Amino acid sequence: MKKTIWQGCMPTGLSMEQRFELASRAGFEGIMLSVADEPAVEVAIPYEPSAAQIKELQGFAEKYVPISDLWLEDHWPYPLTSNDKELRQRTIQRTRRTIEICAELGVNSMLQVPGVVDRQHSYRTVWDRSQQVIRDDLLPLAEKYSVELNIETVWNKFLLSPIEFGSYLKEIDHPLVGAVYDVCNVAAVSYPWDWIEEIGPFIRQIHISGVRVEEGYDMNSWVGLLESNFDMREKIMQPLRDVGFDGWLTLDRHFYGDNLRDEGIIALSREMDVLLGA
Repeated sequence: MKKTIWQGCMPTGLSMEQRFELASRAGFEGIMLSVADEPAVEVAIPYEPSAAQIKELQGFAEKYVPISDLWLEDHWPYPLTSNDKELRQRTIQRTRRTIEICAELGVNSMLQVPGVVDRQHSYRTVWDRSQQVIRDDLLPLAEKYSVELNIETVWNKFLLSPIEFGSYLKEIDHPLVGAVYDVCNVAAVSYPWDWIEEIGPFIRQIHISGVRVEEGYDMNSWVGLLESNFDMREKIMQPLRDVGFDGWLTLDRHFYGDNLRDEGIIALSREMDVLLGA
């Protein structure tokens, strides 16, 4: 497995180049970036990057660490499954543009939030509509550029069990549609290790932090990488190896950025080395 870090974990106030440089200096092998006009984490790739901006990012990736994958921030506030057709089409077009940005940067993976269940959007609506959007609007372009669409469960009241997530992916049944397995997100509704058994063959990316299970669940449940109340190496890392996963392991604790400076990121990288048995 290779270590990467989501840019949102990093200290605030850093430029894009400083984020690449810190990732490299801390011992990470990649960096995950966001695409957004008004990013949640200060710095992001704009929806319509110029040729100069693309070239600059390519230079950072060559000089420091490669870009492991991209995340389109619109997927959460403006879901692909919205009842508002105009809004839905806007996000579809921005998702398609993100696929093109992946291709321009030589990145073969983007994180996909398939939809959001709420009072206006039923579970069945989100299930059916998200699969239709993926098949009809996104996969043709993803196939053209060989970019994976990797789906994450992220507090969106959707795909709440490992068996259900597996069924969803099997229904789509496409080699470019996989799973982002987030250890902490799934701990809100289940035991994290059960997911590997069910969706192991579909896992393309791992998001990881320490987490405490069976103690209620809120942001305080996210703890240090080596502070989980179960053996992360035995229950998570080894089963991932057993199913043949050898991709990106992403550090994902977005609230770190407010209280950790460079030395904290370096320490977190060392903790990931412990999990990996390095």
